[in-house]
Amino acid sequence: MAAGLIATAGVAQDKVYLINKTNNSIVATFDRADVTTISFQNVLEAPVITSVTPASVKIGADITIAGENFSGVKEDNTVTIDGVACNIKSASTTELVVEAPSVLGTFSVVVTSNGKETTSTDQVEIWGERISVVKNVVDLPTVLGGKQSHSFEFTADGKMLFASIDNPNKYYCYDPATGAVEVIKEEGDNWIYSMTRNGDKVMLAAKSTGKMLSLDLNSKEIEEVATDLSQILRVAVDAQGNAYALLRDDAKIYKFDGCTGAGKTLFADFKATDGQIWDMAFDANGNLLVAGNCALYSVAPDGTKTTIVGETGVGSTNDELHDYLGNASTAHLQKPRMLCVDGRGYVWFQDQWNITRVLKPAADGSYQNGDLKIMWYGNSGQKTGETAQISVDPISGDVFVSIWSVGYNVPVQIYKFVVE
Repeated sequence: MAAGLIATAGVAQDKVYLINKTNNSIVATFDRADVTTISFQNVLEAPVITSVTPASVKIGADITIAGENFSGVKEDNTVTIDGVACNIKSASTTELVVEAPSVLGTFSVVVTSNGKETTSTDQVEIWGERISVVKNVVDLPTVLGGKQSHSFEFTADGKMLFASIDNPNKYYCYDPATGAVEVIKEEGDNWIYSMTRNGDKVMLAAKSTGKMLSLDLNSKEIEEVATDLSQILRVAVDAQGNAYALLRDDAKIYKFDGCTGAGKTLFADFKATDGQIWDMAFDANGNLLVAGNCALYSVAPDGTKTTIVGETGVGSTNDELHDYLGNASTAHLQKPRMLCVDGRGYVWFQDQWNITRVLKPAADGSYQNGDLKIMWYGNSGQKTGETAQISVDPISGDVFVSIWSVGYNVPVQIYKFVVE
């Protein structure tokens, strides 16, 4: 008999118990008539969970479970959240580090060690994605010396470009890392409605003069690329380096060979269905996304047009404009504009009520099956000022929205949307 253990006959004479003298616990039981059948008792301590941190994590991130009586061998522990087994990355007798599984919600953690199970009092929130807004990351009146700018774009190294609406225009380069501001060019009476980066150049839509311009960031010179483009709101550049000019009231998009102004051809005509068009941006598949009066369209390189959100000629109620969340194919829109496609393929835009929205494509890549979400419309339901332009920081991938109009008593500023 091992030290510290005693054997005793049970009250029922057919049983014998093996007892630990230290704590009088039963270690094993066997039958007098068949000593080959022994039932061992689990005398090991149950795991104790003292904390689960952090309280909120993204799928795939680490969760640390602190406590006692875990096994130092990873394989001898099991951790489940919402019934889904977690990948255990490391284990000691007092700490388990696991990977958050692919579940969404707030749950307790269940640990099984030494053959015994314990459920945590602490709960952990697991999420797949979050988009948070940081307000007033750039105070434009300070950067622009009290002036306003409708156009806004990033350079390849993460600096911000603005053009004032004064006469003459001033083109500013702002470094958010250092706070340094440089006036890189002064030009004539061109209200630059939007900017689009094209390598080391920036294509400019000069709405007031109907011109397509190009700003060379190296030489700081501005080239007049094309004229007679009435109410030009945007220039887009495809993967082959061809420029496209969107004319609002003509509801037409013209294509140019390269960015030289040569070879002008009509690429898409929306006049019969929309009357006006408001903005455009290329997606990663080479489709040109276009904002009409009541719908978003996708125009393939061959000119084939598909409605992806909204319905031609069918506007939206105020409630839908303010509150609609859900499937893109059933949404109604009113003058969507300021299109921007980020590195994830999300389509950002604003509507007539100055509400920033994002369209997330579905898992199959289609827009029509995607989700439409409201990202921002101010505190306590108040609208922001008019969005001037939405741009993506090429370094961080964050989306920045510049607020231009002060008509709703909103300071001229820039918001940042961080997608986690």
